[in-house]
Amino acid sequence: MLARHNFVAIAIAATICGSVTSASAQGHTAYVVNDLGTLGGRFLVGLAVNANGDVAGYGELADGSYHAFRWTATGGLEDLGANGGLSSQAANINNNGDVVGVYIDQYGWPHGFIAPRGGVMRDVSTPAHTVHRVNAITDDGRFTGMLFVPQTSAQYHAFRTRVDGTFEDFGGEFTSVGLALNGAGEVTGFDSHDRFGASTARAFRFSDAAGLVDLGTLGGARSHGLSINNAGVVVGWSEVADPNIFSRAFRARPGLPMEDLGTLGGRFAGATSVNDAGVVAGYADSWNGWAPFLFTDADGMLDLRRRIPYVEGHALDSAHAIGNGGHVVVGYSNGMNSYGTLRLTPVQDYEPPVVTAVPDRDLLTPPDGKMVPVSVDVKATDNFDTAPTCRIASIRNSEAPAVGPDPDVQVLNEFTVNLRATRLGGGPGRTYTLVAQCTDFAGNAASVEALVRVPHDADQK
Repeated sequence: MLARHNFVAIAIAATICGSVTSASAQGHTAYVVNDLGTLGGRFLVGLAVNANGDVAGYGELADGSYHAFRWTATGGLEDLGANGGLSSQAANINNNGDVVGVYIDQYGWPHGFIAPRGGVMRDVSTPAHTVHRVNAITDDGRFTGMLFVPQTSAQYHAFRTRVDGTFEDFGGEFTSVGLALNGAGEVTGFDSHDRFGASTARAFRFSDAAGLVDLGTLGGARSHGLSINNAGVVVGWSEVADPNIFSRAFRARPGLPMEDLGTLGGRFAGATSVNDAGVVAGYADSWNGWAPFLFTDADGMLDLRRRIPYVEGHALDSAHAIGNGGHVVVGYSNGMNSYGTLRLTPVQDYEPPVVTAVPDRDLLTPPDGKMVPVSVDVKATDNFDTAPTCRIASIRNSEAPAVGPDPDVQVLNEFTVNLRATRLGGGPGRTYTLVAQCTDFAGNAASVEALVRVPHDADQK
């Protein structure tokens, strides 16, 4: 099935009231949107993206079952099947397009799989190693996930494979799971510290040099490492000491303590992915609902909803992955018991907003010398920013004093001023030029002029 392709990085036309007086274009990253469509059912969940922008995840079929998928810009959605079983779910995709995940056989038993690009899904287990799930794969074919080890009380261990296919069981007394793997063979995931693991699972980083290192928490009991880049930076979620905060997004750089990445004002946040440029993607709640976010040291935590054009009926809630090409996989619900996935492709935004400015009065009469409040209705539309910042930036008086402040002009707030209803007796009348300016998140600004006149005579228009 081909995906719906919504190219919505377009300028939004509007009528400008007055004349454009200035515009600047600084440029900043914004995103073009692709809706990946469906496999025929109510939901499609993208969980991973590679450097080429290919996406993997799982979706519901028309019969209610769900299958792993691979999506590419040229081929659209590809149903990867379930290897003869009941269902499947993809967890990761490498730069070759090879997809890994889990399928459920006809008896309800989970199996880790690989679906090579151009090939068919196959079980990765060996006679000596039963793999219940594969969560990540490198370009050279190494992977990590969860081994079934029935001879232990834990039953499940994190593992990784080497280039020659050798399995390396991380061991441990209790349950552990490998969730992500980088090119250096470093793994992150979680490691439980009691038999049941629900209350003590903590994030780890595994490397050849240091072995399995417990990354701790942000003050609470639990944490999970969900992604690791080639610099060894781990991101994920952690509980904190405050019982009123449910989780926070964290970053753990090698040799440094776990860092809290902040919030969008709510009580939930979690990091899902980090690319090699150090950009972190995740989810957080805010004053106006769940939001996908991107985090960088330069900008902090940014609500990603302001970086894309508004998509009608789509409530974006989480950034599930970010790739080394800058593509971001974002999930959305549409309020109809369904869930979809967008792929966001980065572009540079150099286009300023389109601005209109209409004063609530354009004539001040009679010229009795009184200060009159004038409000300006300023509106802006932008190709990406849904809420540009606007204000009255300046006011010019055609009869202003040559030096010093103008006693006939008083700014009350962003959109309201007091103007004196007066004019020089020997002139043609007075004109106040109100300059309204709007700026998008990228720093691109545009201005328009709105004119308010004080006519020389009462009958002048």
